[in-house]
Amino acid sequence: MLFAILLPISLVASQEPCPTCVRGNGTCYNVSYVFDIDAPFRNRVVIHKLALLRSSNTLFYSFEPRITDPEYYKVGSINIDDLTNSSIVSVGKIMNLGTFDLDQDNGLVYLGGGDGIYVLDTKVDKVAPYSSRGDFFRGFSASLRGRTPGFFSTF
Repeated sequence: MLFAILLPISLVASQEPCPTCVRGNGTCYNVSYVFDIDAPFRNRVVIHKLALLRSSNTLFYSFEPRITDPEYYKVGSINIDDLTNSSIVSVGKIMNLGTFDLDQDNGLVYLGGGDGIYVLDTKVDKVAPYSSRGDFFRGFSASLRGRTPGFFSTF
């Protein structure tokens, strides 16, 4: 029994160090993307949540913007395959989008803010207020690329 306990410990100790990443569950995760994002962060970067929409390889993150920004929280995104393809959620009004959640099966991003819950349909680039009935209407035009005017704006 003692051999079974010591074997995993010796295997963990013998793994090669990972100098440019964080290793978790045997997988090496590169952390440079998080700190290389060109977003209006505060002097001290505060990111509350990170999640990857696997269908488009887009990393969504919620963060605290600069202290001069009228919003307390924002949600941004960056495409991991094309790091120049990034955007911040903005519709020209204060939304305080402090949290989000991803529906991997349907390509939806649920955005929680001060005025309620919104749904971003990444397949058609539309954002609308959340409805528990599942109807999706009167959506705002959006761009996940951050290059065209719409719900997402570049920074």
